[in-house]
Amino acid sequence: ISVKMDQMKAIHDRSWAMHSGSAGAIAQGGGDDQVDWEEFLRYHLNLWVSKSAGYVSMKSWQDCADAECLKDFQLGVECFGGLDLAESIDMNAFALLLPHAEEIQEENELGEKEILIRVTYKCAVWYWVCEDAAKASVRTNFNYNNMISHSLEITPGPTADQSIILRRIVDISKKVKIVECGYDPYNAAWIAPLLKEKHNIEMTKVRQGMLTLSEPTKGLRNLILRGEFTHPNNAVLNWNIRNARVIKDRVKNEMLGKDQSTGKIDGVAAIINALRCASDSPLINRKSIYEDRGIEVW
Repeated sequence: ISVKMDQMKAIHDRSWAMHSGSAGAIAQGGGDDQVDWEEFLRYHLNLWVSKSAGYVSMKSWQDCADAECLKDFQLGVECFGGLDLAESIDMNAFALLLPHAEEIQEENELGEKEILIRVTYKCAVWYWVCEDAAKASVRTNFNYNNMISHSLEITPGPTADQSIILRRIVDISKKVKIVECGYDPYNAAWIAPLLKEKHNIEMTKVRQGMLTLSEPTKGLRNLILRGEFTHPNNAVLNWNIRNARVIKDRVKNEMLGKDQSTGKIDGVAAIINALRCASDSPLINRKSIYEDRGIEVW
């Protein structure tokens, strides 16, 4: 009974702190956020809440917002693409990641200064839904018809028109250089070969399993939490992030769970596909000049 009372008091105190918006609550990682709440219940009170968990704090996500970041996607810049295609009337998404690598000084455990490569990313995202999905969304809490100004295109007809998606990606590839595009092979049997063979975009299958997706799923979250990821505050992408839930295996690999998520997450899935390619690319994993000449210690 004593343990139950302690748990109930902790829940009351934490709930009040999280919903009060006080400076103290924010400093302690509070805020009105599903991720914080689930983690508090799971790790502080040892209470089971769900097999899935929220992906990232919306406060951390909003701290990374900058609408001006789209201006950096200029002619000829090298980007990584990510494609998440749906069947029939679901949402489709294409994402671009613009990496920026810089050498920074850090102090190691011996107190020596060493040079490391720090990579940050800026993202852009485009969406497509069919006419029928847009009509159906009027009866939901997220009306696609109000999102036209947020890089969402409504294609005519009852199903998604991949030819329209193809043309848009090709147009984008004429502006920026898409070094590589990661894609979920599901529903991409027509569009992926065309992008590769006819339009010379390097297409890489990203298998949608735990072992393939765990690293970029964790990596994107870490980039967000460290402030090394910038997004344009796109309303559809913000909605995707809020909907996203992760599932984990017994050794703490994780991936987004589409069935467990509270709504569409296609933009986040596309970004993770792009990050999978970027993480494996020699452009990102290139050696620092200091690896050849040695680290200067002073």
